[in-house]
Amino acid sequence: MYSAIDDIIPREMDPTVKDLMEKLNIVLDRFVDFGSNILKWDTEVKRVEAYNTPVIMSFRHFLELVDSISVQVKQSSIDPCKLQLRAMLETYFSLSYMLETDTDKRGMAFLVWHLHKQIKDLTRTDEDSEMGKQLRAKLRKDRHTQSLVIPTDPNAQKKIAAIEALLQKPIYQEAEQEYQRLRAAKEKDPAWYRFYEGPKNIVEMAEHLDYMGLYDVIYRRWSGPIHGTDVITGKASIADDGSAEIYQIRFFGNVQEVAQWALNLSLLMYEYYIDKRIPDKKKDYLDWYMTVREHYIRITGKEPLINVT
Repeated sequence: MYSAIDDIIPREMDPTVKDLMEKLNIVLDRFVDFGSNILKWDTEVKRVEAYNTPVIMSFRHFLELVDSISVQVKQSSIDPCKLQLRAMLETYFSLSYMLETDTDKRGMAFLVWHLHKQIKDLTRTDEDSEMGKQLRAKLRKDRHTQSLVIPTDPNAQKKIAAIEALLQKPIYQEAEQEYQRLRAAKEKDPAWYRFYEGPKNIVEMAEHLDYMGLYDVIYRRWSGPIHGTDVITGKASIADDGSAEIYQIRFFGNVQEVAQWALNLSLLMYEYYIDKRIPDKKKDYLDWYMTVREHYIRITGKEPLINVT
């Protein structure tokens, strides 16, 4: 049996590092805990309109991302947290756009986009459909997937028919007509935010929301880990003798920056969401913030939490 190479993947953390990671985990968990209360308060309003579903579920998704960062920080798995941070930022952009104005139209646009995505996914499982045939031809051509068997859903056509019937209901019709208009205008797979002359992509959304500072400083920077191109920066250095040093996996060097942005984005999301959805909970938010303020200021300050040598 092969054991881990300690210089590459240390299984035992330095006590000082472990203590810091556990403390950061506690603070991050407190942010997640309060976020769970926001979710509970919003669902207790018992809004019945369908367009509320993507709003609530987007916030839940954001909360789960913060929680995953907390889990990773505790284990000093810091660099992969950038994947979640970028996803948090994109969710903040999307939810900000959805709640900015015309939430009913934008929420229904999301639902219609989601339903069409389901139709495509179901169609791909049907080996007799044109899309299913194309997919299987691609799999046979790729040596990695030649033996892969795509499960065929025997009820795919019934499910597709049910979704198409749903799209014909009055509450979906306005957004469905807009989807079809975009398709007729040669937009093959329009995103939900593209409906009603909306932004064509994330950068246009950021410009529309006046979030370009966040986009340029964070979104662009954290695109590398997503696309597998940021494999050197922060992971290697040149030693005094001129040789290359590869940092260990679970290196804690960027933990303060990761924690800072996880907390900052959480506060931005919480304040915006409360203002738009449950403004009567603003005092609860401010009271809670005072309980974490000291930790927040310490973590987001300029003084390093730990020396990286």
